Amino acid sequence: MKIDLKQANDRQTAFLRKAYERKRLSHAYLFEDALPQEALATACWLFCLINCTGAQKPDGTCWQCQRILNGEHPDFFRLKALNQATISIDQVRSLKSELAKTPKEGQWRFFVIEEAEKLTQEAANALLNLLEEPVAPVVTILVTRNAAQIIPTVRSRTQILYFDRFSEQRSEKKEIFFDDMTATETASLENRSDLDQAIQYFCQELLAHQTMALIQAHQIAAQAKNAAAVKYVLFSLQQWSQKTFEKGTDLTQGAHLLELMLRVNAMSASHVSLNNCLDYLVLNF
Repeated sequence: MKIDLKQANDRQTAFLRKAYERKRLSHAYLFEDALPQEALATACWLFCLINCTGAQKPDGTCWQCQRILNGEHPDFFRLKALNQATISIDQVRSLKSELAKTPKEGQWRFFVIEEAEKLTQEAANALLNLLEEPVAPVVTILVTRNAAQIIPTVRSRTQILYFDRFSEQRSEKKEIFFDDMTATETASLENRSDLDQAIQYFCQELLAHQTMALIQAHQIAAQAKNAAAVKYVLFSLQQWSQKTFEKGTDLTQGAHLLELMLRVNAMSASHVSLNNCLDYLVLNF
């Protein structure tokens, strides 16, 4: 599928442009984004910037940019999970053979690993060796929904860029808006009281940074058996996050919680399961 450069993140493209112009590009990046298509577009934007032949780089329309966006450039590679399962060690080994080659055109080779959280342990360890000792002039970008799911040894060898669609200024002004829930939708829930109790316990444990929050998260996900229940859980957590921010004494922590809830909301809209959404919230708060 062709990549649309218009989806690239403005803040991160400005950062990467400056790094490129100062000749300070890292050999490896980790892009965390609840909406991975934005991170993928930003990765392609960087390679287009390096290879573009237009006056306004990257213009996205020149021959080089079009080859990259169409997946036809000989020095641009995208690696992702097969059959939506895992990224295997054999896939990383094939990547290793490509990494050993010199660029066919220009001065760089470019590798993007999508859904990097799906790397098996063996594949991650194999990738670690490639990140430690890159053979050819290459930039490797790992794209993930959750950087915490990447093994620490791999994370430590990358420069991590977090794609936050909601600026700190917006959080500070409390201009945070979530999807509402109608009275009819709320009344239709058969186990609302059970969900309310589970959500209350979860919020208390999360705010206290207790490990039990992860167990409680799984219990909530098990109780939310339909779309209306999932929406109610997210709506309740969003309301609680807003109140925590407005009444809390630690504005930094409150703003962080709101930011995470906005990401969780975006993840759910992208059909990420409630279980994974709540895990993301617990592991990142």
